[in-house]
Amino acid sequence: MRKETIITLNDTNIKGEPIEFTFKVKQMSALQQERWINRLIMLFLRNAGAANVSFNGGLEELKSKLNGKEGIAFLMNAMQNISYEDIEPLYDELLDCCSHLPNPGNQNMAVQCTKNNIDTIISDFKNLYQLRLAALKVNFSFFNTGVNFQQPQKPEQAIVFTKLT
Repeated sequence: MRKETIITLNDTNIKGEPIEFTFKVKQMSALQQERWINRLIMLFLRNAGAANVSFNGGLEELKSKLNGKEGIAFLMNAMQNISYEDIEPLYDELLDCCSHLPNPGNQNMAVQCTKNNIDTIISDFKNLYQLRLAALKVNFSFFNTGVNFQQPQKPEQAIVFTKLT
């Protein structure tokens, strides 16, 4: 079973009034995740230079390179020469993991988010970052060390029966 999480984002409607939007973010298939990571690594290697980046240790070495301040510097160095046109397909695949839930109470009715329809759903560009970040977290949380990326679920309320006297 693929992981899913529900997120709520604040935006504005067409009249400029505040509104909340609910999205379901679903994990990619294992094959799609592998292809996504492989294409990203190939972009890094091509643009950072194979002499500067080594992934001999596989995912564990990559995970260690991404931790801490060194990880941010590593990413910035590897990304500085990647063109947006090269990274955009990967970026859009993250959006494809997201579905808008017009009625949060009915998760079966969901509108698949794509680069072609997302502007009809949300208006604040910052929400695009949040959606894609949520997709990264659901798909690649194994890069994280010790933090659970899943949003906490609301606890179910206990049903209490009282005796009428």
